[in-house]
Amino acid sequence: MLSRIQEAAISPWWIVTAGLIAWLMWAARRFATRHPKEPLMKVTDPVCGMLIEAEQAFSKTAYGHKTYYFCSEACRKRFDAAPGKYAVQAERGLGGHH
Repeated sequence: MLSRIQEAAISPWWIVTAGLIAWLMWAARRFATRHPKEPLMKVTDPVCGMLIEAEQAFSKTAYGHKTYYFCSEACRKRFDAAPGKYAVQAERGLGGHH
């Protein structure tokens, strides 16, 4: 059991620790609101024209110094069969359909 003198010596450290934790939580929230996460990059599947998030694409490939993203395996296979055709369509903003 702690004596009153020992309790009096410990109490200020708990107050300082609690204050520090509260300040850190406040600072973290303030930083998060001032520096929101970057929005996800939206890309267009060159085969079907579907707008997808790059991070959630089925697959991607590089062709002609550019990266192309695909919504499905079928679109990826169609692109692989004729990459020049779909690369030109993508540059013109023309997408096909599923």
